[in-house]
Amino acid sequence: MCNVFYLLVIVSCVWIRATAHESGYSLIVEHAFGEGEFQKRGEILFSNLKGDEASFKNPVQLSPSEVRELEKIAKQDGMYKIRMSTKLQEVSSKTEDSSWVSTFTYANQLLGTDLHHALNIHTDGLGSIISISIVPVPCIDCRHDDTFDFDTNVIVTVPIQAQSPDTAGFLTKIEEEKRKKEKQANEPQSFFGKYWMFIVPVVFFMMVSNAAQQQQ
Repeated sequence: MCNVFYLLVIVSCVWIRATAHESGYSLIVEHAFGEGEFQKRGEILFSNLKGDEASFKNPVQLSPSEVRELEKIAKQDGMYKIRMSTKLQEVSSKTEDSSWVSTFTYANQLLGTDLHHALNIHTDGLGSIISISIVPVPCIDCRHDDTFDFDTNVIVTVPIQAQSPDTAGFLTKIEEEKRKKEKQANEPQSFFGKYWMFIVPVVFFMMVSNAAQQQQ
């Protein structure tokens, strides 16, 4: 009985790990040296379709020939190019996106940071990639040895919904001001309140006339 129980536990753990591995979304990442052809470099895994959390997984190590090509391109002030698919795909999906979004940087700048760099990804929050950029980042803790492994920091930016205007509050304020004006218009006014614009000029004219007569 214990053996059966342990077997069930092991099977459950394996199933959970397999399910966790196949969950989420991914982007295929490819790179090229100068005018060379693009080759797969790895994948970027996202925990959800919104794409606000991501990490670089399954990196492909540079072969000796690729290292030599990168160094050659760097001496010629050539470009290191990178591209990725424009749509997040489920990890378990076998379909591949045929459209790409790309960027580049100078190969000598990338070598100058020992391949330490940041990948900035802008998404629409719905599973589509708007733009990407690669930025070589100096690192004080970099190894400075003869190994050539990419050190990639993935930074994802998603749209932030702007605060909507308080339309209801504005309309309420307009209605209150309208009712206030109507109330003031309907309130009875005194004789002076109604005809002050006629009384004041007459009084002023009489005061001026009296002052002139006294001077004579």
